[in-house]
Amino acid sequence: MTSDLMTVAEDSVRDSFFLASGAFAATIINAVTAIIIARFLGSELQTASEVLQKTKPLAPIIKPLIKYQEKILNRQQPTTPIPKT
Repeated sequence: MTSDLMTVAEDSVRDSFFLASGAFAATIINAVTAIIIARFLGSELQTASEVLQKTKPLAPIIKPLIKYQEKILNRQQPTTPIPKT
């Protein structure tokens, strides 16, 4: 009985180590990938106005969407209820 418990504990520790090391490796890979993508896009997409200039044919579609987004964001400001006295 004790040897079975030790075997299960050893398996659990070993598998937990593999799981933790895999999660750590995935985090490192995601961070490096995000940095590489940001480097590629950083030189091209520095400001929103540059993006709009590059997408001039889409301006009639993009401008109303941006205005709508600004309108929505202005409405979503947190409000505090006024206490009744």
